[in-house]
Amino acid sequence: MTSYQRVRGDELASARDAWFRADYRACLDALDILTPVSASQRTEALLLRARALWRLNDPAATIPLLREAESWVVGADQLATLRMLLGSAVARVESEGEGLAILDDAVLFASERNVHPAIVAEIEHHRALVYWMRRDLDRAESIAGAVARAGADIISARGFQLCGFVSAARGLHAQAYHRFLEALQTLTACEQRDDFLAANLMQQVAMYEAELRGTISIPQWRVAVPQVMTADADVAPVQRTQAAFYETYSALNDDDPERAFQRARIADALAPSEAYRAGALAMRAKVSRIYGEMRNAREHAYHAADLAERIDWNETDDDESLGLLVVAEELRWYDLPRARRMVRGYEGIGGKKDALLVRTPSALYRAIQDLLIGAVRSMGHERDVDAIARLRRACSTFRSAGYLWRTAWALIELDGAYRRMGMTAPDDYFLAGAQEIIQRHFPRSFLARLGALAQRDMAVGEPSGR
Repeated sequence: MTSYQRVRGDELASARDAWFRADYRACLDALDILTPVSASQRTEALLLRARALWRLNDPAATIPLLREAESWVVGADQLATLRMLLGSAVARVESEGEGLAILDDAVLFASERNVHPAIVAEIEHHRALVYWMRRDLDRAESIAGAVARAGADIISARGFQLCGFVSAARGLHAQAYHRFLEALQTLTACEQRDDFLAANLMQQVAMYEAELRGTISIPQWRVAVPQVMTADADVAPVQRTQAAFYETYSALNDDDPERAFQRARIADALAPSEAYRAGALAMRAKVSRIYGEMRNAREHAYHAADLAERIDWNETDDDESLGLLVVAEELRWYDLPRARRMVRGYEGIGGKKDALLVRTPSALYRAIQDLLIGAVRSMGHERDVDAIARLRRACSTFRSAGYLWRTAWALIELDGAYRRMGMTAPDDYFLAGAQEIIQRHFPRSFLARLGALAQRDMAVGEPSGR
């Protein structure tokens, strides 16, 4: 099935088109004004609404709709799809065990009623998602792998994607990257269109191509992949913003200022919330500072800080709230007391997690927290043992994961922290370790500038405003 075009007066066709374009609000708007003229239209509209609400992370709203509709939906394919969506929503909102039981019954129903193989594959994928939520990685991987090999068009691409998440959760990051690439290759050959999946895969691939630089080889065919991304500004803005963040770091490690400025600006333009915008402004400040545009750097940093202080961070999710640390880490070069207050504010935030959406391995998420918090808290001359411990933990975790440039960054921060606090480190152990990584893997990286500045600090005995 291909994407439908907008047709004046045909709200169902418009809703279909909006769904395939990942514009789920527009999909719901079209369904709100639809008056079904047949039972089949009524059923399709219901299932489309449930799918849109699922993608908008509002599964609770689908449960009463689907339970009521069980009494009037007819057709084996339609009933199987309804039970799949109901089971997934129940698992996500009420009880994973109850939701899985509904999905197991849907599989049995599908086999008894000769339901279309693509729908069977999608039900299996949703079963795999529940096992993922339970962190039963073996079962999730087994089922998702079968879906990936089923030749079920876009559902198979989703199977490869879930296998990638499983690999990431196991700490097999190079394997995860290649599985996301498989998903992306599968998606480009699909008859169906799913711009949301495309944006998610681009974000995951961009993340690993940034984080695993020096550890993985990027295939040549990746040059053409961005063609699968939609140009619509309202499609998957979170994923596209995050992809732009990672691409900014890739550009900084390549010493490509034009691309770094561009990607940071794109992240700012796409940011779907004030929390993401604050982080994007801090990234623009970082790029400007690295390339010597200090007036712009300072302006972006203070703009980010002003925005951050207006946000209720307790109302943000985990990915959004990390933006407060991104702001603090950059602001430390201009207003250290204010940056430290932001770190204290971050440590008081209560996180909000949806088990389906927790995809970043917790050890790496904590390592990024430790790096940013440690970098801010270690800036003063007073001894902060906890800041040192955070930087050491981050360094160890990044090294184990193959996140080489973050390892080098943590080592540079450790070197500066020890010297500022007057603590004893074996000669220039930290800085030498960072320089070895940089020279071998990132000779043009922005980290080489930080390392050179750290060497200068050793000579003059004072930290620079790098």
